[in-house]
Amino acid sequence: MIVEGLITIVFDLVMLLLDLIPDVSFTIPADSVAALVDFFHIIFYVVPVSTVLAIVSASALIHSFRLIVSFVKTIWNLLPFV
Repeated sequence: MIVEGLITIVFDLVMLLLDLIPDVSFTIPADSVAALVDFFHIIFYVVPVSTVLAIVSASALIHSFRLIVSFVKTIWNLLPFV
């Protein structure tokens, strides 16, 4: 409860300092967005999206599996009775 109060005070001080920063606004011209969309249309026409999606999905699955195995091994090593 004391720690929560301290964190609230620090958070309020940070928010007070951030409120002093002026707002930044910017606009993006519509023709640059249209050029970017045309670029992606060309890329997706040339590159087989289903193949790339399968490769990216398999890569993400492998990395997720490795992350989960590493996490389980770390927890297992931290257990005192093993």
